[in-house]
Amino acid sequence: MQDSVINDKTSHHSNLSLEPDPILFGKLAGRQEIRLKLKQSEGVMGPKVDLEVNLGSLTTFLSARQFHVLIELLHGLATPDLEDTRYWKFMQNK
Repeated sequence: MQDSVINDKTSHHSNLSLEPDPILFGKLAGRQEIRLKLKQSEGVMGPKVDLEVNLGSLTTFLSARQFHVLIELLHGLATPDLEDTRYWKFMQNK
Protein backbone atom coordinates (compact mmCIF):
# COMPACT_ATOMS: atom_id res chain seq x y z
CA MET A 1 0.00 0.00 0.00
CA GLN A 2 2.79 2.41 0.86
CA ASP A 3 4.55 1.77 -2.50
CA SER A 4 1.47 2.88 -4.45
CA VAL A 5 1.27 6.12 -2.48
CA ILE A 6 4.93 6.86 -3.16
CA ASN A 7 4.51 6.05 -6.88
CA ASP A 8 1.45 8.32 -7.16
CA LYS A 9 3.32 11.20 -5.53
CA THR A 10 6.44 10.61 -7.62
CA SER A 11 4.57 10.48 -10.94
CA HIS A 12 2.64 13.63 -10.06
CA HIS A 13 5.82 15.55 -9.28
CA SER A 14 7.68 14.17 -12.30
CA ASN A 15 4.94 15.47 -14.64
CA LEU A 16 5.37 18.94 -13.21
CA SER A 17 9.12 18.93 -13.72
CA LEU A 18 8.98 17.56 -17.29
CA GLU A 19 6.33 19.99 -18.57
CA PRO A 20 7.30 23.58 -17.78
CA ASP A 21 4.71 26.33 -17.82
CA PRO A 22 4.55 27.96 -21.27
CA ILE A 23 5.43 31.63 -21.59
CA LEU A 24 2.79 33.54 -23.53
CA PHE A 25 4.40 36.06 -25.91
CA GLY A 26 1.60 36.38 -28.45
CA LYS A 27 -1.93 35.36 -29.22
CA LEU A 28 -3.80 34.90 -32.51
CA ALA A 29 -7.54 35.54 -32.57
CA GLY A 30 -10.10 35.50 -35.36
CA ARG A 31 -9.56 33.84 -38.71
CA GLN A 32 -6.10 32.81 -39.94
CA GLU A 33 -5.35 31.67 -43.48
CA ILE A 34 -2.19 30.33 -45.09
CA ARG A 35 -2.18 29.84 -48.86
CA LEU A 36 0.77 28.19 -50.62
CA LYS A 37 0.96 28.02 -54.42
CA LEU A 38 3.68 26.03 -56.19
CA LYS A 39 4.40 26.41 -59.89
CA GLN A 40 4.27 22.98 -61.55
CA SER A 41 5.75 24.01 -64.90
CA GLU A 42 8.53 26.41 -65.86
CA GLY A 43 6.46 27.53 -68.86
CA VAL A 44 3.94 29.28 -66.60
CA MET A 45 4.68 32.93 -65.79
CA GLY A 46 5.05 33.96 -62.18
CA PRO A 47 7.01 32.99 -59.08
CA LYS A 48 7.91 29.38 -58.30
CA VAL A 49 6.46 29.67 -54.80
CA ASP A 50 3.73 32.06 -53.67
CA LEU A 51 2.98 32.27 -49.95
CA GLU A 52 0.08 34.33 -48.66
CA VAL A 53 -0.62 34.64 -44.92
CA ASN A 54 -3.63 36.46 -43.50
CA LEU A 55 -3.88 36.86 -39.75
CA GLY A 56 -7.11 37.97 -38.13
CA SER A 57 -5.73 39.62 -35.02
CA LEU A 58 -2.29 39.29 -33.46
CA THR A 59 -1.67 40.45 -29.92
CA THR A 60 1.99 40.40 -28.82
CA PHE A 61 3.51 40.77 -25.40
CA LEU A 62 6.98 41.95 -26.42
CA SER A 63 9.35 44.67 -25.35
CA ALA A 64 10.05 47.49 -27.79
CA ARG A 65 13.42 45.93 -28.71
CA GLN A 66 11.90 42.49 -29.30
CA PHE A 67 9.17 44.01 -31.45
CA HIS A 68 11.77 45.92 -33.53
CA VAL A 69 13.78 42.72 -34.11
CA LEU A 70 10.59 40.88 -35.15
CA ILE A 71 9.71 43.65 -37.64
CA GLU A 72 13.24 43.53 -39.11
CA LEU A 73 12.98 39.75 -39.50
CA LEU A 74 9.60 39.99 -41.23
CA HIS A 75 10.93 42.76 -43.49
CA GLY A 76 13.83 40.52 -44.51
CA LEU A 77 11.43 37.72 -45.38
CA ALA A 78 9.20 40.06 -47.38
CA THR A 79 12.03 41.38 -49.59
CA PRO A 80 13.64 38.33 -51.24
CA ASP A 81 15.55 40.39 -53.87
CA LEU A 82 18.03 41.42 -51.21
CA GLU A 83 19.43 37.89 -50.89
CA ASP A 84 23.13 37.19 -50.73
CA THR A 85 24.23 35.52 -53.98
CA ARG A 86 27.94 35.25 -53.13
CA TYR A 87 27.57 31.56 -52.20
CA TRP A 88 26.03 30.65 -55.57
CA LYS A 89 28.72 32.58 -57.47
CA PHE A 90 31.38 30.80 -55.41
CA MET A 91 29.87 27.38 -56.17
CA GLN A 92 29.61 28.14 -59.90
CA ASN A 93 33.28 29.19 -60.11
CA LYS A 94 34.46 26.07 -58.28
